[in-house]
Amino acid sequence: MKEKLNEIREKGLERIAQTISIEELAEVRRELTGKKSALNEVLRSLGKIDPEMRKEIGILSTEVKELFAAKLNEREEELILAKSVLDGPIDLTLPGTAVEVDRCIRSPRCAMT
Repeated sequence: MKEKLNEIREKGLERIAQTISIEELAEVRRELTGKKSALNEVLRSLGKIDPEMRKEIGILSTEVKELFAAKLNEREEELILAKSVLDGPIDLTLPGTAVEVDRCIRSPRCAMT
């Protein structure tokens, strides 16, 4: 059972690292942590193993699940930053840049209106 969890962990981390889009990452998230995932099958089978091993396998499977969640969120942030047009976060407290407006638009007596 431990070998299976280690195999799931390694394959999962490899899949997360290979994702190139947010849509693909959502699919990988479903594969790794969804209802029909291999990890969930291990969690369901905990009741069938002896109590001494159950605690150890339970702890290990929880660690794998938390690791997947952290790595998926981390990869999602990386993909979003790579897609962003800006170099860094926007500071809304800084003053904006002035925009020149044609005087004709501001004047109610403009001949063009």
